[in-house]
Amino acid sequence: MLGFSRPTFQRIKALLIFLGGMVLSLFVFWLLQFRASTELKNQIDRLAKRTAEAIETRLRNHTEILLDLRDTFVLSGETSYEKFLASVRASQINIGSVSSIEWAPLVAATDLPLLSAHLQTQGLPALTVTTGAGPNRIAAAAIENASVQPVIYVDPFEPNRRVYGFNILSGLNRPHVERSRDLGTIVMSRLTVLIRSAEQEQLGFALYVPVFAGEIENHRFLGHIVSVVELGEFAQKVADDVAPHDADVLIVDRTGSGAEGPFVTWNTAGRVSLRALPSISEFSDPFTRAVSITHWQRDWQILVRPSTSWLEERKTSRPARVLVVGLALSLLGSALMYRNNRTQSKDTSA
Repeated sequence: MLGFSRPTFQRIKALLIFLGGMVLSLFVFWLLQFRASTELKNQIDRLAKRTAEAIETRLRNHTEILLDLRDTFVLSGETSYEKFLASVRASQINIGSVSSIEWAPLVAATDLPLLSAHLQTQGLPALTVTTGAGPNRIAAAAIENASVQPVIYVDPFEPNRRVYGFNILSGLNRPHVERSRDLGTIVMSRLTVLIRSAEQEQLGFALYVPVFAGEIENHRFLGHIVSVVELGEFAQKVADDVAPHDADVLIVDRTGSGAEGPFVTWNTAGRVSLRALPSISEFSDPFTRAVSITHWQRDWQILVRPSTSWLEERKTSRPARVLVVGLALSLLGSALMYRNNRTQSKDTSA
């Protein structure tokens, strides 16, 4: 037997059986571990996709509401303040996250006195056009020779009285207003400060819905419906939509060269934060997934990081159990074979 004594050959045979069983056990362990890892990755991907879909659904629903408001208010042919308020109420927009809904028509500067008189007959104050600050500010003297888009209707009025008469073609958001008009689609402004006071600083964004009249080939631009959204409450509603909260979420604005970066996050408790946000590298871990969405001409990246408890619930000890059982059976099998061969050898010798 290849120069080996019978006892030595029996030992080698038993060892080979054990090693073969060990290799088979390790292969099965690796296979089960691979399957478990793949399934965990798929579940994380589904969790990230579900989170992104909840965000997109909220954005899409808001878009449909704004388009319905446009159709029932402006395109109906009557643009009175009473009609505006009735249309906003009928649209079922949740003012909890929407700070205001506004109508800003395109008006020739020479027509402003007539417009102001018309608004006063509807119970509104005399119209004084105001402008924003920043590089896109329109000087007061230049208004005399320009067309402007002052906010003439706003709901609710009293909390937003300061925007009455504000020319949306001035200030930092002018590029978004013009892009919305030129593309004929809803455009979201960059994140901006809606209210700044000693007590609070409220962040949000404006959605500009362009309104046209006439045929597509010869349409005439009328103005914009503006939806001003308070970011904190809007994000809280989105966070509630994705409950149960199985992950921490960070939303990053990656629009163009002027990307905002991270602008809102919420944790597994559903608590929304707009301040002291982590960087992408600080937030990310090996289990973090990123989903990109484009809405309202903004490119968002949704980072979803599964919670520790969520991951623990999906861990499995099956591969380890199979490995232990396989090694034990291999050892037991080789030991039994070795013992059986020795018994046979003794019987032969006798």
